[in-house]
Amino acid sequence: MAAAEPSPSLFVRPLGAVENNPTALRLILGGKLRQLRVNAGLDPADVDTRLGFSRSKTSRIELGRHGCKPADAMALLGLYGVEAEEQVAEFMRLVSQSRQTDWWRSFSDVLSDFFAPLVALEGAAATIRTYEPFYVPGLLQTPAYTDAVVRSGPGHLLAHEVQRRVALRQERQRQLDQPDAPRLWAVIDESVLMRSVGGPHVMREQLLHLVSMMERPRVTLQVAPLEVTASVGVGTGVTYLRFALGDLKDAVYVEHLTDSTFSQKPRAVEQYRDMLDRLGACAHAPAVAGADRAAHQEPLTRPVRRLRPGELPLGQLTAAVLPRCAARTTAGARRRPTRSIRRCAAPAPDRCPDARWRPPPAPARGSPCRPDTRRPRAPRAPCPSGCG
Repeated sequence: MAAAEPSPSLFVRPLGAVENNPTALRLILGGKLRQLRVNAGLDPADVDTRLGFSRSKTSRIELGRHGCKPADAMALLGLYGVEAEEQVAEFMRLVSQSRQTDWWRSFSDVLSDFFAPLVALEGAAATIRTYEPFYVPGLLQTPAYTDAVVRSGPGHLLAHEVQRRVALRQERQRQLDQPDAPRLWAVIDESVLMRSVGGPHVMREQLLHLVSMMERPRVTLQVAPLEVTASVGVGTGVTYLRFALGDLKDAVYVEHLTDSTFSQKPRAVEQYRDMLDRLGACAHAPAVAGADRAAHQEPLTRPVRRLRPGELPLGQLTAAVLPRCAARTTAGARRRPTRSIRRCAAPAPDRCPDARWRPPPAPARGSPCRPDTRRPRAPRAPCPSGCG
């Protein structure tokens, strides 16, 4: 058995902030153990047999689905020929940190299983790229906007569940306030700015929040025109996580109606990354968000389309579009046809002394009475009792 070549570290580069993410650490440690096993020329079944593990335990550890106990880690390193004290000490320190509880575990009552991988790994990413066709991205939503989105979802949620979901999204947003926070690059469909979610006041607060978030150096926001999203053919939300570490594969999260897909397969990740590149290249340039920010905006690595005459940057769009949206919403409410109930001033037929009498048929408009079509019409004569 060939021993592993000694080196100062078993990892490609220092992990940095990833060490505070237990889920990411489990994936990194599992990938490193898989690499050491392959270098040692062993199969997972051979490792299970030699160390007395249960069936497929080695595979679960390598995939990050099963936490690695310190005793198991020591046994695996010894079997793979890792004997350098510095390497063993570093690995065991990371194993101990990977066994800590993730912050999002406290929200397990409202966190879906298919959404947990994204929440668990987005804080460890170097760059988060997202596209949303219907709503403002979750990392940029205000609490009132999140409340309206959650309440509009399928099913009936209790007030406590709604508050918990809003708190979870706010906790995710706090990751952007950290010194080593990931860079966020968001592209939203133009219709998102026109769609009133929660009412005009909520939308005004949300759009102003977007403008303020754009002032952060690590946040880039673009608006994709309707003709761009129609040509690219994106019909659902996509989030792409890019990790700076070579020990952690990039991932993509795709939303569906009732579930989602979280994949780290290179082919799927490449396809969605290419789609996001095309959207970012055709969307409005992020440098035009403010008049004095254009000169200091960090240039993008890919070309972006210039604004055509008559197009408004997001800052002006917020001031120009939102009042019109609010006015349309209010005016539409005033113009919305409602079914009015007019009370007949004439006495009810059952109160008339002549029970056989019915009021004359109503004309097309303006009459407070209507004929009773369920019975034969009575002769059109005034009531003999004088009540009609």
